[in-house]
Amino acid sequence: VAGAFGPVSAYIPPTELEIAQATNPAERSQQMALCISKVQHWEMMGEFAAAMEWRHYYQALAMLEKTETWPIVEIWPTAPAE
Repeated sequence: VAGAFGPVSAYIPPTELEIAQATNPAERSQQMALCISKVQHWEMMGEFAAAMEWRHYYQALAMLEKTETWPIVEIWPTAPAE
């Protein structure tokens, strides 16, 4: 504040890409882990249609990484209803 360590630079906010790189891979990983849990749950309950919906959601999440704009995601896949 007093300039004892040199001038203080102006604040530069993070870019959209920097924010996406910091948050989206972790969010995607958490959702994929949830998918695995849900698939196992629905298979044990004998609800194979529900398990298949969660498998499709998992695949949609996995494909996000293959998009040209990754890690920036314009529209996230929608999770199946509980």
